[in-house]
Amino acid sequence: MQYQKMNNAIDLAFLTAKVATLKDEKAKMVVEGASLAYNITQVARFRSMIVELSQICNYIVYKARITGVYTQEEYNLALECQRQIEECNQQIAKHGTMTIVDGISLLIDMFGNLHKK
Repeated sequence: MQYQKMNNAIDLAFLTAKVATLKDEKAKMVVEGASLAYNITQVARFRSMIVELSQICNYIVYKARITGVYTQEEYNLALECQRQIEECNQQIAKHGTMTIVDGISLLIDMFGNLHKK
C-alpha cells in the first residue's frame, strides 16, 4: 500500500510538472511575434498542447474512476488542465483570426502588384 502511495505521488508530481511546462510554453508563445507562417505554427502547437492536457486530465479522471477516490491535488490539476485548454482554445481563435487577416492582406498585396485591366 505504501508503494502505491509513493507511485501515485510520483505520477502526480510528473503530471504537475508537465502541466507547468506546457503553461510556461504557452505563455512564451503568446508574447512572441506574429506572421502568417508563425500563426499557422502557433495554432498547430496550441492544438498539440490541448491534446497533451486532455490526456493528462483523462488519466486523472480514469484513475479516479478505477480506484473510486481522488486527491485534492489531482482535482486541482484536472481543473488546471481545463483552464489551460480553455486558454489554448482562446489563442487558437485569436491566431486563427490573425491568420485569416494576414492571408487576406497577402492577397490584397498580390493584387497591388498586378496590373488592372
